[in-house]
Amino acid sequence: MDGTEELLQRALIRLTVKRGAFALKTGLGAELSALRGVPPGQRVGEALRLAREALAGLPGVEVQGVEVSEDGGGGLAVRVLLLTAGQPAETEVKV
Repeated sequence: MDGTEELLQRALIRLTVKRGAFALKTGLGAELSALRGVPPGQRVGEALRLAREALAGLPGVEVQGVEVSEDGGGGLAVRVLLLTAGQPAETEVKV
């Protein structure tokens, strides 16, 4: 695994773990599940804020944008566009 892949893996962990769920580091994680209660027209802005908040302490990773879509099963898919070590990358989180 190279440095970019490792950064992407760390970012995915931070985005998928619910904030406060990891006992050893309660500040780790994201609150992306809160998007289900946000009106559709406000989801992208809120998802961007939440993704940036979750990854703020991760050096070498910058959130460039997000896309939010309904996944057909009542949930949401959040695609997070990143720069990891200067390289474009993306990941998707189901909430």
